[in-house]
Amino acid sequence: MRRVTGACLFLALAGLAIPVLVAPVPPLIDFPNHLARLWLLAGGAAVAPLDTMYAPSWTASTNVATDLLATLANTQTVTAYARFLVLAAALLPPLGAVLLNRRLFGGLSWVQVAFPALAWSTTMLIGLLNFQIGLGLALMAAALDLGLQRFGATPRLLVRAALGCMLILVHVFAAGFYAALLTAMAFGFRPVWRSTAAWANAAAAALASLGVPVLLFLLFGAAIPSGLPAGTYPLWGGDFILNKQLVAVSPFYSYDIRFDLLFFALLWLVLRAGAGAGWFRHRGMTAAGLALATIGLVIPSTVDGTPLIDYRFPIMALFTLAAGWRPAPGPSRFAPVLLLALCLTRDGAIAAIWSARQADVRAVERALTQVPAGARVLPAFRCCAPPGGQPYGRLIRANMGTFGQLPALAVPERHAFIPNLFAIPGRHPLRVLPAYADIAVIEGPPAPVGLLRIDPSRLGFALRYLRQWRRTFDYMLVLNADALDPEAEDTLPELDLLADEGFARLYRINGPAHVTPGR
Repeated sequence: MRRVTGACLFLALAGLAIPVLVAPVPPLIDFPNHLARLWLLAGGAAVAPLDTMYAPSWTASTNVATDLLATLANTQTVTAYARFLVLAAALLPPLGAVLLNRRLFGGLSWVQVAFPALAWSTTMLIGLLNFQIGLGLALMAAALDLGLQRFGATPRLLVRAALGCMLILVHVFAAGFYAALLTAMAFGFRPVWRSTAAWANAAAAALASLGVPVLLFLLFGAAIPSGLPAGTYPLWGGDFILNKQLVAVSPFYSYDIRFDLLFFALLWLVLRAGAGAGWFRHRGMTAAGLALATIGLVIPSTVDGTPLIDYRFPIMALFTLAAGWRPAPGPSRFAPVLLLALCLTRDGAIAAIWSARQADVRAVERALTQVPAGARVLPAFRCCAPPGGQPYGRLIRANMGTFGQLPALAVPERHAFIPNLFAIPGRHPLRVLPAYADIAVIEGPPAPVGLLRIDPSRLGFALRYLRQWRRTFDYMLVLNADALDPEAEDTLPELDLLADEGFARLYRINGPAHVTPGR
């Protein structure tokens, strides 16, 4: 039985690679933007004419570990590296939960085969790669901490501080999650309110693993991470009730809530049947998981101009709860095989969607072939669905298209300029050079084509590059162009259609005489 469980766990973890293998450009919202930045850091920023547009800027002191590694690659190998990061983002959280579960309860358990089924969460499909990788590394660091108990208190605190500093380089939430896990483990299996010593140990763990890294960051960090100006994104994510409902289901939700509900209902039935004798639970981990889930439901969606903050907590809660629960010994002969079948089914469904969405990527690439090096490309999209509804994988939810950052492919593939590469000071080691700064934003979505007609003074910071679009951009790339949008761009007299690839259309902008950026 142990061999069967081990084999099923290995195959379940390996199955997470299937979607990555079938999709050269995974349809994760942020992936193309990350790919473009990594390509620039790997040497692309020194290639003319991009050397007049973008430049590395190592002012960031957090969320930069994956960018630092990109400098060891080159422009030919960085795409493979970016796909490896996608695999790491999917694999490391469930693997870390497996390792921590083994440390907490001892040994292998069939329930661990279910953990890879938790990989395809909303945060993963958005493409929060550094965040996902950081979660996995935090879980692994917590598992390592349990192996350091034979050492003295001082060496253990030093190791915690060192690991916290490493994690804050990956993502600031990773260091916070590590501190939360250590705090939970300090209480052990006891009721959390009964032990004064547990509270003291928890405080020491949090101080070493998070307090020391944050203090060092504040003292020696090059720049404090900052987001967009206040008001750029809704504080509570728009409709408060709807947003919090989506936050609550985000650890389970991928592309179709009906499929997801059916899948996790089957997963729960297998877990319930396999653990007929009940469950052991780590009380500290259970309390921490419930606390993290609660934070996600009460915290604003946008903090310091950074959106989707509340989405981070439910997935941390889920992996915390998973690591802190273990079924009692009982009849579970077929449970590992059934769990493996469910994991591979979910992997296969994700892979099928990712493979289908490569058609959209190819449409963008074909449209971009007519863009010359050095051109300024304005990204835009149509809002409405084509007849029959939006194809699977183009949307995660109604206002969250997975294709929004595909125009970033113009940077590595055509050596062209786009206005919304991620370049937030203190968070991304990239900056837009002064000649182009006035028509760029440090982060922002493509524009709905309907906004091309409105009064420029009504446009917020995230869309400020639209204010003089007729004069400052050479081409416009429209995504979701097979949608029936009543405000479609094809009636604008300034646009000449150059390429119609279905999903993507490329227009030449023939407005007033163009001006050189920065002049």
